[in-house]
Order: sequence, then structure tokens, then C-alpha cells
Amino acid sequence: MKKHSEIPSTKGLYWYFENGKDQPEPVLVDHDRYVNCFKGFNGRQQSWLREGEYLEGPQLAMTADRLEFEDDAHSIEVDGQKMVGVWTDGVMLSSDNGKSKMMPGIAPCAMNLKVGKKYRVTVEEIK
Repeated sequence: MKKHSEIPSTKGLYWYFENGKDQPEPVLVDHDRYVNCFKGFNGRQQSWLREGEYLEGPQLAMTADRLEFEDDAHSIEVDGQKMVGVWTDGVMLSSDNGKSKMMPGIAPCAMNLKVGKKYRVTVEEIK
């Protein structure tokens, strides 16, 4: 994924690396809905990046009947609830096991994901 020191023009999901935070936050860039800014899943809408901050992405959309994605698990905080998750094509697989209120794009799983460990997420259409 590409590192961006300015808000990119390409629509998609990105990781936001904020100064002073241990882990990145997933955010959406969609200039049709949020002009010249990005939107966080915690309600943040921001039109700037401070010096040293950056966005990494976008996650590329898959078009096949099977989606397979590998990435490290990251720790994030959503509405004051810490959770560990892996992003894949717009869905976050979260190990909060339903402890936090559900949010669009976050799917709880029964695995105990560990920050920094690599996971493979596979979604396949069963015909």
C-alpha cells in the first residue's frame, strides 16, 4: 500500500497513522460523500494531516468470487472500546466478540486476534 502525506484523491479505505497513537485507525476517503477529507468509523471527519501523520492505502477492491487478504492485526479504539482487527476490502474482522456496539463494516469473530500477528482472511461465495 502507498503512503500518503496529504489526503489522496483516490476513493477507498486507508489506515490513518496519527501522531502519538500506537496503532493506526481505519478511515474512508470518498470525495463524493466527504469533500476533501476522510471519515473515521468513530465519527471523525478530518480535512488535514499534521506533520508526521500519513494515510496508507487504499485497500484494493477484489472482484472474484473469493477474496483472500493477508495483513497484520492492528489495535484500534472505537467509541472508547479497544479492539483488535484485520481489514479486508472494507470489512474489519474484529476480535471484540460483540462487546462493543455493532458498526457498519465491523464483523466480530471468535478468534482472539493478536496485535502485530499476521492473519489470512478468506471470504468465498458458496454456490
